[in-house]
Amino acid sequence: MNTNVFQIDPELKKSIRKFRTKRSKNHTALLIRIDEEKLLIEEDELIEDVNLDEFCNDLPDVDPRYILLSYNRVHEDGRLSNPLIFICYIPEGIPTQTTMLYSSAKNLVQNESLINGKALELRDATDFDEDWLLSQI
Repeated sequence: MNTNVFQIDPELKKSIRKFRTKRSKNHTALLIRIDEEKLLIEEDELIEDVNLDEFCNDLPDVDPRYILLSYNRVHEDGRLSNPLIFICYIPEGIPTQTTMLYSSAKNLVQNESLINGKALELRDATDFDEDWLLSQI
């Protein structure tokens, strides 16, 4: 499937710009979904003050999402960093067509988010916690 069949909601573009420039002392996540009928990529939810060890409870069990995560990291030497992380969450057991839809639009969403680097893949929401995240970045 070619990514140019997808449209990105202009409101999502605004939300991404705002998300990228927002500074917060807490972890923040922007969840993005695809309207499968319209092939429209749109904002699902903005979650402020994310508890990384409980974040899996905020993810749907059977619906994929793209996750933009603003992660406040304290390094061993005391430095603070605030990397933006792109996560493609595609739960196991969903229809193949839905899996292909989200897989084919992944690069488009990541490019629109201006997040360079590796896209993290998450298949089971219960795997998501801070240890998993640190092992991936």
